[in-house]
Amino acid sequence: FLKTTNAGENWIYHSTVTSYNLNSVHFLNTDVGFAAGGYSDTSWVIKTTDGGENWIPQPVNAVAPFMELRTIQFIDSNTGWTAGWKTFAGFPSPVLYKTTDGGSNWIHKTLPFLGSGWLISLHFIDANEGWAVCAGLDSSAIINTIDGGENWIIQKSGITGGLYCVQFINENVGWVGGSGAIFKTTDGGTNWVSAGTPSITTTSVCFVDESNGWIVSNANIGYAGMIQHSTDGGETWMAQLTDVKPLWSIQFLDEYTGWAVGDSGTIYHTTNGGATFVEENEVDELPTGFSLSNNFPNPFNPSTKIKYSVPQTSHVQIKVFDVLGNEIETLLNEEKPAGTYEITWYAEGLP
Repeated sequence: FLKTTNAGENWIYHSTVTSYNLNSVHFLNTDVGFAAGGYSDTSWVIKTTDGGENWIPQPVNAVAPFMELRTIQFIDSNTGWTAGWKTFAGFPSPVLYKTTDGGSNWIHKTLPFLGSGWLISLHFIDANEGWAVCAGLDSSAIINTIDGGENWIIQKSGITGGLYCVQFINENVGWVGGSGAIFKTTDGGTNWVSAGTPSITTTSVCFVDESNGWIVSNANIGYAGMIQHSTDGGETWMAQLTDVKPLWSIQFLDEYTGWAVGDSGTIYHTTNGGATFVEENEVDELPTGFSLSNNFPNPFNPSTKIKYSVPQTSHVQIKVFDVLGNEIETLLNEEKPAGTYEITWYAEGLP
């Protein structure tokens, strides 16, 4: 489990109470948070009340062995849901659980028949209304509840390819994404229409309003990743960043500030809506003085690395200007401890 208190410039490692996979995390505030995961014969929800310093196990495997939880969301300190799948007769079967006491007890909820598949993502806008997407072996489905998960209806099924993410910005407008397609609704899910057709698999979607949104996706699950941006509600998409590593999740606070994560510990950060992204790594070198190296490669397309060193804790500011002297972006503006660092600047959105 990794935590940051400075917008992602530095990440602090925290151990947890389980060695099993953790697939999803949700925090209600700076102190109270939950994570869900599992592997083979054990499924876990773990809870922290001190910002991740300590974790309390809340196993749910007693009611469904051979289960893996893939997603978790809480609407308040008591009410939350977690979903995934359990293995039955060698095939995956979607499962969903709800708690009303902060995770101390989890109650299995009945789902409509979805065939063999995986419940990958869910999104509740309040204590009653929520959506979930299922990636099936034969076809995928979008399901909806209006009573807190007690009952679910299928809104759209028979979708070719898996569905892996869902997000709503209000009770009417939402998106789901999956293998080579994104669907959008403006009436709470009664009708779903195609919202662009990215050629790769969408693994996460994040809209900050009805127009501005981002997706991360992979050419195939387990291969190259991409960040794409839409300014028209998903009608058209523009690539902002490509990577040889898969990208799995993206989150924006507003139309400028966001993060995306992927394989091999990849974390990207942008403060200009994805026009450019920055990734920073500390280099194992002891500096003897202040230095700023030439960027490499130069020329570059679409990324370049900028190496710098500070011999003692210092406030560091690195800015990029165009040939006319106009400021393009502030890559760094913060206090850094002594060390040597390397910033990778992704300028795919710039000429």
